[in-house]
Amino acid sequence: MSEVQFESLMRRSNPLALVISQSEKLGGAERFITRLYEQLSMRSVEYKLAGFVPGWQVRPETDVEVHLSPKWSRKNLLPGLLKSFRERRRLATVAREIMPDWVHMQFKREQIMFTEPLSSLAPVFWTEHGVFPPTMRPLIPAYARAARHCAGIICVSSTVASSVRDIVDPAVPVHVIENAVDLSRHRVPSGVARAEARAQVRAGAQRVVVWAGRLDPRKRPELAIRYAAKYSDDLVIIAGDGPLRAVVDSRAEQLSNLRSLGHVERVERLLDAADVLMFTSTGHGEGLPTIIAEATAQGVPVVTHAGSGAEDLVRAVDGVVVGDAGDMSEWRRGMDVAMHSGGSELRSSWAARHGVDVWADEHLRLFTGGRAT
Repeated sequence: MSEVQFESLMRRSNPLALVISQSEKLGGAERFITRLYEQLSMRSVEYKLAGFVPGWQVRPETDVEVHLSPKWSRKNLLPGLLKSFRERRRLATVAREIMPDWVHMQFKREQIMFTEPLSSLAPVFWTEHGVFPPTMRPLIPAYARAARHCAGIICVSSTVASSVRDIVDPAVPVHVIENAVDLSRHRVPSGVARAEARAQVRAGAQRVVVWAGRLDPRKRPELAIRYAAKYSDDLVIIAGDGPLRAVVDSRAEQLSNLRSLGHVERVERLLDAADVLMFTSTGHGEGLPTIIAEATAQGVPVVTHAGSGAEDLVRAVDGVVVGDAGDMSEWRRGMDVAMHSGGSELRSSWAARHGVDVWADEHLRLFTGGRAT
């Protein structure tokens, strides 16, 4: 450690985290990392971001100017791999300059390429949001090798933790910290708030079925479209953006009971109007979906299908799991059951255990080795 580094470390009274994350699209992982460090900053944690995260409040005076390559895909794997060697040298230089108390990563490219060189400078923690998708299976040996240098892998559900333990060395610490929900925003609406929300979406006496997520094939929004086409007495609202947006918009123009809202900044307003949440993902990569946590906190029952990856969670909050995702009549029956299940107390109890305060405190204790109070 240089004299300058030592003096800087001595002047610093608060813990400092180096967050390494590069993404071009706003999704659950991006919202997760932004929310976490917003909460940790309220607990006197300082942090610097290396990379780019949509929705992250850019702070030129503190964030690290390191341009990272995009997340790996089949198209960019080789050039991305070559660029990573140059980037890891730059990140090691940055880490030596700022001397973080921990380093935090959440995407495979960063985890595999940057963990080993940075682990000699600070503890490196990973967050895993889902199981390995089939397209990423060839990376498992490299992932397992990098994990040996990791101080801890944080998983958002027990299912994700089980899949990680099947891959990494048993000596690697694997922790479960389930995703949280902001209970100041997401709570059971009053009768007035619910009436106003339903009036805003022009629901009338119709049952309001909400689908919310990224519009890509893995999330299967076409199931919500098929449901709307078969059951015109229900109002189906799709909120989200992505590659399938044009398809969803086109079908919404053809079906009077289907609405396409695009990206919704305040999804809690939409959930205030909902009678049921329809969760249709395939299950590849799903951990603990934020939208299910948010719906649960607002008292909205959830219906999903076998193979979504969220079955255990949905059952735990008194939702319904249908057997055949392609059978719209099963979805219909599932929604009827969910709406009359009487599981409001169970949902409220689950939400109370998953508030952001408890969640942030758990992370801070882990990052600081239990020293945080």
